[in-house]
Amino acid sequence: MSSTLLREALQKKGIGPKGSKKLPPSLLAEVLPTLQDANTNVTTATAFLTACLTLENTVEEQALLDPILQAPEQHLIPQLQELVQPPTVTKKYTAFLELTQQLMQNQDLHVSQAQQGMELFWKEEIPSWLKASFLQALRLKRETFVENFVFLDSLWKKAQRLSVDVPILLDLADSYDGTNRSYHLAPFIAPLLASMGIPTVIHGTDQLAPKYGITNSQILQLGKKNTLYSLKELQHKVENPHIGWAYVDQSIFFPELHRLHSMRHDMVKRPFLATFEKLLQPLQAKNGNILIAGYVHSHYKEEVAKLLASHHQTKMMFNLRTIEGSSNCWIKKSTPYFGFRTTKQIDFSSPRTLPLTDSWTPDLMTPFFREEGFEFEEGEIDPKEFDLFREDQKINKEISAQDIYDEGLLALEGKQGLIQDLLIYHASMFAWLARCLSKEEAVAKATHALHTKKALQHWKAF
Repeated sequence: MSSTLLREALQKKGIGPKGSKKLPPSLLAEVLPTLQDANTNVTTATAFLTACLTLENTVEEQALLDPILQAPEQHLIPQLQELVQPPTVTKKYTAFLELTQQLMQNQDLHVSQAQQGMELFWKEEIPSWLKASFLQALRLKRETFVENFVFLDSLWKKAQRLSVDVPILLDLADSYDGTNRSYHLAPFIAPLLASMGIPTVIHGTDQLAPKYGITNSQILQLGKKNTLYSLKELQHKVENPHIGWAYVDQSIFFPELHRLHSMRHDMVKRPFLATFEKLLQPLQAKNGNILIAGYVHSHYKEEVAKLLASHHQTKMMFNLRTIEGSSNCWIKKSTPYFGFRTTKQIDFSSPRTLPLTDSWTPDLMTPFFREEGFEFEEGEIDPKEFDLFREDQKINKEISAQDIYDEGLLALEGKQGLIQDLLIYHASMFAWLARCLSKEEAVAKATHALHTKKALQHWKAF
């Protein structure tokens, strides 16, 4: 019961500076006693208290919180007491706790502090409840560009990846917690693109909080596909022109992050890990990947592209305003996008990033981008320009992985209709963005690959 109450309160309180709601005094009064219950989920309790300490409280909320904060020994379990008291130097995680408390005071991290935070974050001696508090405080404060750059770089260096010997590699970067309202077709778009001569990689995990939506892995498992191939095995599949696509599971290329799934369930809200885990490119073409990602909140439209450009490890990137932030686009209206292309030949095997110091600011990026040959691009993709436009794609909250698998397979087998049109549209759009084909050529190739069952052959070959 205490866990249910905490999660309900955290859903309302722990959203962000603009999205959080006032907690009814009756709910807060009911929740606060659970913070001294030894049976309470420590990570969820920590995330809730962190939200109370980081966000502005109403007069009524603060009146209920003050007695607890003034006498934490009487009202909080030991771990929560540590959040509100000065850190003791005898703890193994004193430095990490100090950084977390700084964030709860809405103070941004400098470059060196963010780097220290991530070095400590990966250490096993740092307890999960404190890692959750660190992630929660960052999200509620709102991560700065500088912080996000350091976080992306830390995740990139921790993840495993292999270079694949293909001229281009299209990377469909879907959110790892999945979708639950639309046709998630990346597992079928990938073999279609491969059959058009465009090697493609998708990746993810079986299921993940907070959405626990339909994932690439679930759909592939319904097709009896092995979702746990090694990177080396997948490298060969992408390089094989008769296959040309791959799915990489997070447990294979980033086991340390995969082991945090339980913590992410308990902290309820989505941390910055969700923003960057899909951008880590576990298979990477020698000339760099062409990455397709989606966004919902306008806050991420330009920032993610500029982070990847400054990180200097991606050939092209396009961030599309999609359904649920996936690679699923509407076919009944245009899709806005923002991205970049590299205009210079870059050796992506030699990492090169901005020289970071504590005085570095995003204002320094403009000359960097220009000198390094990054060209930003913004526009809208209209399905009518691909001769594809339909009115009957609707949000379906009852859709299941089995529904998507069945319809996707039928489309590969030749069934005409909405799903086949969606496959043609997405494959054509992505091929056009990557400058592999013109719009007309892309539609013709995708249509031919479906009608001749060539795309189906690539699906079966994996």
